[in-house]
Amino acid sequence: MPDAAMLAQQVRVEIAPGGRIDPDAFVFPTGRARFAVAFVSPFLDFAATAAGLAAAAGPTPLVAAPSAGEIAAPGGGPLYRPCDAAHADAVVAIFPPDLIAAVHLLEFDLGAREEPRAARAARLAAELDAVRAPFPLDVRDTLALTFCDGSTGGEALLTEAVFACGRLPLAFVGGSAGAARLDAPTPVWTGRAVRHGHAVTALLKLAPGRRYGLFKSHNFRPSARTFVVVDADVSRRVVSTLLDAEAETARPAAAVLADRLGVARENLAAALAGYSFGIDIAGEIFVRSVREVGEDGALAFFCDVHPGDQLVLIAADDFVATTRADVARFFADKPPPLGALAIDCILRRVDNAADLDRLAGTWPCPVAGFSSFGEMMGVSLNQTLTAVAFFDARGGDLADDLIDRFPVHYAHWQAAATLAQLRRMEIINRLRADTTRRLTHHLGASAALACEIEGMLTHESGLSATLDNIRATIAREVAAERRAHHAEQQLAEAVETLSEGFALYDADDRLVLLNKRFHDMFPTVDRAEAIGSTFEEVMRLVAARGLYGYSGEPLDRFLAARLAAHRAADGSATLQRMADGRWLINRENRLKSGGVVGIRTDVTEIKQREAELERLTSRYELILGAAGDGIVELDAEGRVRFANPAAQTMLAADEGFLLGRAAALALGAPDLPAFPLAGPEALGGELSCARAGGARFTAEYVLTPIAGTGGFAGAVLVFRDISLRKRYEATLANQQKLLEQQVELRTRELSTEIAGRIRLDQALQESRNRLMGITSSLFEGVLLIDGFGVIVFANPSAHRWLGAEVLLERLADEVFQLERDDRAVPFEDGPLRTVIADGKAFADDDAAFHTADGRRLAVAYAAAPLEEAGRRRLAVISFRGIDALKAAQREALQASRLASVGQLAAGVAHEINTPIQYVGDNLRFIQDTFPDIAAACAEVRAQWPEAEAVLARFDVKEVLAEYPDAIGQALQGVGHVTQIVRSMKDFSHPGGGAKVGTDINAAIESTVTVCRNEWKHVAQLTTDLDPALPKILCYPSDIHQVLLNLVINAAHAVGERADGATGRIRIATRHDDGWVEVRVADDGPGVPKALRDRIFDPFFTTKGVGKGTGQGLSICQDIVVRKHGGKLFLDETETQGATFVVRLPIG
Repeated sequence: MPDAAMLAQQVRVEIAPGGRIDPDAFVFPTGRARFAVAFVSPFLDFAATAAGLAAAAGPTPLVAAPSAGEIAAPGGGPLYRPCDAAHADAVVAIFPPDLIAAVHLLEFDLGAREEPRAARAARLAAELDAVRAPFPLDVRDTLALTFCDGSTGGEALLTEAVFACGRLPLAFVGGSAGAARLDAPTPVWTGRAVRHGHAVTALLKLAPGRRYGLFKSHNFRPSARTFVVVDADVSRRVVSTLLDAEAETARPAAAVLADRLGVARENLAAALAGYSFGIDIAGEIFVRSVREVGEDGALAFFCDVHPGDQLVLIAADDFVATTRADVARFFADKPPPLGALAIDCILRRVDNAADLDRLAGTWPCPVAGFSSFGEMMGVSLNQTLTAVAFFDARGGDLADDLIDRFPVHYAHWQAAATLAQLRRMEIINRLRADTTRRLTHHLGASAALACEIEGMLTHESGLSATLDNIRATIAREVAAERRAHHAEQQLAEAVETLSEGFALYDADDRLVLLNKRFHDMFPTVDRAEAIGSTFEEVMRLVAARGLYGYSGEPLDRFLAARLAAHRAADGSATLQRMADGRWLINRENRLKSGGVVGIRTDVTEIKQREAELERLTSRYELILGAAGDGIVELDAEGRVRFANPAAQTMLAADEGFLLGRAAALALGAPDLPAFPLAGPEALGGELSCARAGGARFTAEYVLTPIAGTGGFAGAVLVFRDISLRKRYEATLANQQKLLEQQVELRTRELSTEIAGRIRLDQALQESRNRLMGITSSLFEGVLLIDGFGVIVFANPSAHRWLGAEVLLERLADEVFQLERDDRAVPFEDGPLRTVIADGKAFADDDAAFHTADGRRLAVAYAAAPLEEAGRRRLAVISFRGIDALKAAQREALQASRLASVGQLAAGVAHEINTPIQYVGDNLRFIQDTFPDIAAACAEVRAQWPEAEAVLARFDVKEVLAEYPDAIGQALQGVGHVTQIVRSMKDFSHPGGGAKVGTDINAAIESTVTVCRNEWKHVAQLTTDLDPALPKILCYPSDIHQVLLNLVINAAHAVGERADGATGRIRIATRHDDGWVEVRVADDGPGVPKALRDRIFDPFFTTKGVGKGTGQGLSICQDIVVRKHGGKLFLDETETQGATFVVRLPIG
């Protein structure tokens, strides 16, 4: 069982069900995790899962990759997790602060497969060259953990760019992301976002005393069969042509393999079962697996294969036994590991599915990882398990071959591509020389011409097309031998198929034949003016056109030398530079007939490769020269062939003294293992060595064999002087007793100091907790923003006000922007930035934030600078929303206006009421006395007949007949005016501070009367009032306002009917079990469904400008719900018009 100290350093492996994880998993006893990496099941939404994991990680940097199956062994047990929908989880490896000191994340755009590979590699190399890490880069304690989009072939491209850059001599370890299908996109999470076609590299700086080791395992053994790739499409990972070594020809890949394996072409795929291919780099196999055998005879691979690669046929061994043995051997001489990251090729999981559970308990530490589409460890590879294991090496040096001899491995990896290219050039030259010899034979030329042309062609482009054309030409020329009169024409056609320039001069040195390739090398010289000219005339013409890369006296010297070489025509090569930067090689051979055959080859690419090889050699010398360890190369007999400066310094001898000497004599170390070494394993230990002057020192060494084609070819000896360490160990033992005495004395003193520190730490922690508790309980939002506009702290209220779940490590501009002059201003141009710059605090009680979800949040806020280490680094912002305060202010203003109107209405009603009473009393008096007047008139007519004429002249009879109706109508009008005045007095009554019993039916009748002018022109209003309706406790004036708003809204809605017809408004009341319900219905156009959720929002209106403020329904809802505990809603069950329902409690 590991102790508590070791647990604090161990990598924590968490299984996140459904991609969810507890944020506490990122906290260790010694602090917050420094780094985390997640491997996400292909059955989860990768983008959402990665974002959720990053949110849970908080400030801890986290990168993530989708997998083709997760690997997880938190404490032993099965290593491979099932890859299916039932196990749609994520595996997260979390690194403690005791293991990782610092992290620097890099992101690279890998480009598209359609983009030229050279351009992609050059751009990546430029990006790598611009990398500036915030800490020193040392391969012994710095790791470049890399994950890339597997659909772009990025792992091989990135390693190629790393070597081209040369500024990052680190171990780039990782692989391409996986997926449920091989053709599925495989994005990565770069720490901030999901990226397609990208790679993410985490530069991990280990804590002092911590080291890592690199592990690689595959279950294949090499055979003696090798195949050299001639033509390959690297971007498509397709090999079309292999070298047939026996026939010395380039043939389709499948045909060569079938012949070598002794099987029919159609049985080749079955014959390759149980086999794979690999490339040998310094005796180490890097697997290249075949994906399929194409019908065209090409081989498709899972990993990049380059022209010139020598493929080794490798046979599969026992999967479980090989893996267990490799793991045991790797950890055998190392301290207990703290954890490991494993990247395993998906082919290993698929091909060995039945044996995966047998690997349970293999790893002696927590392991996390995934099955990938491809791996990278120095170079790209597949069908291999690679891993990085972490150790506490404070107890002594940690031996790991790949890290201890990293400069040597780095040089081998970097040289592999160049060596493959040179090997391909060699093959092409040999094939082309043979083809030329056969061509000249079939064309009927002499054997001398075949020998003279052989070996003159070195250009490598278009080999397959050229060979095909030459084969076709040879077939045609065999028939042409029977038709001698066509020989010259057929020769010209055959020469045109050559990829090199071909020219034929007759015995008078006049040009009689040249192919298009020869002419294209001098594009400004017309073919017609060249034919028939002598060689010297053609040469002078080319010089006059400025096509040579020389001028002045150098040009004259070149022309003289070139003319002499042509006249000699002895087959020797002459090199010339062209004005456009190209390099050409000329070879001329004299025919027996006296003519000259000239072959011109464009070797520009070879010259570039030579320069590249020279730069590579210089870089190796720089690496070896900068190494602090002594590095010595020994031949098969143990004699020194090379010694770097560090070795010369330690041995006090120059390279001339050391070269050729036996290693035991050169180092003064008779105990050095004898040569030849017995096996392929590296040897190591301690040696007693002597400097050239005789002084002896103790060295620690590693002696690694070099395997050649014939067996043991030599060794590389790496050693370092550990005399100082040995003296220190000796001194340490002598000082142990003294130290124990001092420790005992100091322990007493420290006990007192520690007790004081504990109290101080406790007080500090309590203060921190208290501060966090205060900020968490504040109603105001609190933010800390640094000078770059990044939020570094946010309390819960800040999340609530801004409506964001994640604030930490986000740019302030992503969350909110301050409003200035009716527009949102970014952090850089706003006043919050000036708080840090000028150190002045300020506050604003009436401001607004524009939030990320599109809201305008009215706020009152204050901002002040916060100093750290004597410098202003942060701004503290506290704020609160004031929308409710503003709404209350508007409501108070509205209430004040309504009160003023009410007072005015009450005064008008009072002034009208008194004269109306006079009018009513007098009318009733006239009504009461009219019968007596009518009787008196009748009696006058009866007693005085002569009065009839007088009464008739004044229409007294007709007037008396109309008086009763006129008086009745006048009294009815006075009664109506009196009712209106009484309703206005009811409406304008301000009410008291408490609720009073109110008759809702009476309130409705008063409301209908007061607003009659609003509805009488557009609608018929009917009421259905429950006569048994009880009174309710309410604020009468507020209820009047609610009823008035609802009736006026109904009238406005009816007035908007498209047909212009008179509408209907119906008001009904009923008693419903402790509630009084009022329903106001109209047959207007209704409320659209899309707007029903917003009709109660303040200032929301569908009416035209000047017809509505958008506050009516908002005020009604506030009165009904907040002041009376009732309900106000739109009845959505109605199919026509709109029905608003008010429910008020009776009590």
